[in-house]
Amino acid sequence: MKIYSNQTVLEATKKRLNWIFDEFPNVVVSVSGGKDSTVVFELSYEIAKERGRLPLRVFFIDQEAEWGATIEQIQSIMYREGVDPYWMQVPMVLFNATSHQDHWLKCWDPDKRALWIHPQDPISKKENIYGTDRFEHMFKEVFRVEFGDTPTANIGGVRAQESPTRMTSLTYLPKYKWVTWGKKFYAQLGHYTFYPIYDWGYTDVWKAIYEHGWNYNKIYDLQYQYGVGLNDMKVSNVHHETAVQNLFNVQEM
Repeated sequence: MKIYSNQTVLEATKKRLNWIFDEFPNVVVSVSGGKDSTVVFELSYEIAKERGRLPLRVFFIDQEAEWGATIEQIQSIMYREGVDPYWMQVPMVLFNATSHQDHWLKCWDPDKRALWIHPQDPISKKENIYGTDRFEHMFKEVFRVEFGDTPTANIGGVRAQESPTRMTSLTYLPKYKWVTWGKKFYAQLGHYTFYPIYDWGYTDVWKAIYEHGWNYNKIYDLQYQYGVGLNDMKVSNVHHETAVQNLFNVQEM
């Protein structure tokens, strides 16, 4: 059941972000280069600037086989004045959805520099000092090493509209105080993740991007022109299991 209020989702999100900045001395925005994390970053940056909380820490795990447009979007964020970049281009291993023989793919393999999809950026972090090389553990361990026991809010761009499972997880049971729209990230250290645009629809996302004139990942334009369905527009790395179908049209795009 949906409960409607007199607030717009934009007004509600700004209120949530202000509350997050009140609660946590350390706020980090996780971005992917996609439309949702673009909105989360822009609004978080706006609130941080208003509150005198710049520079804003911004986190991105670069999985190497990224769209060129995604890297351009990440660069536009990471090089902005008032951003403290945590651009991770470190050796790691993740599931390879493109092969029946090689089940694991090594990103940023130092022994295969000549085969890297794109070069490392000068401002990125390149040494893996985080005690794991598995992608699924990288978020948690990077935050543990970089921020220790400082209470930290990690802000992401997950929305309930994306699936029934996400709808349930974002609206059922509090994860921090009274908040349902988040999760316990590393509770022992005071690290939590929050999704302040959880109740936005995709039309809200594009409306905000258009009306504010925010820069966004131009791969969406190409996917739209190519006829890709709205639910299938993915800007994830192209060997990810949810985005691997993009390999069939990557050359034309």
